[in-house]
Amino acid sequence: MKVRAETYPGPDIIMIPLRKIKTLFEPHVTEVFYKRMKNNLYFLDYFDLILPVEKYPHKDEYVLVGRYDVYSFIANKDPLKSVPCIVETFTGREGQYLKILRRLQNKGDSNSTSKERVLSKPQIRNLSLPRIENMTGLTKKELSGYKYNQEVPKKYINLNTTVNTLNWISSLIVNDDVKAFLYKRAGLPQGNNKRLTDEKRKLLQVFFKKVKRFEQLSSSAQIKVLRDTLKFKDEFIHYMQIRIDSLLN
Repeated sequence: MKVRAETYPGPDIIMIPLRKIKTLFEPHVTEVFYKRMKNNLYFLDYFDLILPVEKYPHKDEYVLVGRYDVYSFIANKDPLKSVPCIVETFTGREGQYLKILRRLQNKGDSNSTSKERVLSKPQIRNLSLPRIENMTGLTKKELSGYKYNQEVPKKYINLNTTVNTLNWISSLIVNDDVKAFLYKRAGLPQGNNKRLTDEKRKLLQVFFKKVKRFEQLSSSAQIKVLRDTLKFKDEFIHYMQIRIDSLLN
């Protein structure tokens, strides 16, 4: 697969005085980000601070084309007068704005599932919570949300499961057979329409709050009802299509 980066020489990485870097807009950066960066300041590496810039063709100045959150943090830290930068090919104002938008949008691995998978590794799992907090900026409350309850059977935990869904299943007051059905559905591969996703879990949470006498059903009947409930979205769309067709005929 060809990518644009293969069409020109690799970018230079150099230290640039902060005063020579110009910004194109004022970003909204959360206080949580500032706090995490400040707490991790001692542990920040080269990559954590590196900024993408373009050099003006006829001026000894650079324009920032990404990582505005990092720049905003650095700009408020007196000790940091120069920063590591990747100097990219000059594209002009239109190209620069489009590049910034692309980078603001495309943070595909910055999600709870990715963090959960790293935190589940034995090398991390065996560390103390204070050490993880100090090194990563994750809070104690956040870390608790990435830990499976002891009641969750290990055999149902895999790369497709999420902590929130399995912990919720473990808290349900239902027969073990019903829990096993839900655990298995939560562990199906992503893209499988039978998978118990976080979205479907939220639907089931409403379902359990609203329906009456569900607990009076046998385990097999409960599983049948839950199986139908998990198909609710598809069934609803199918029903509405029939409804629309009938109104047009």
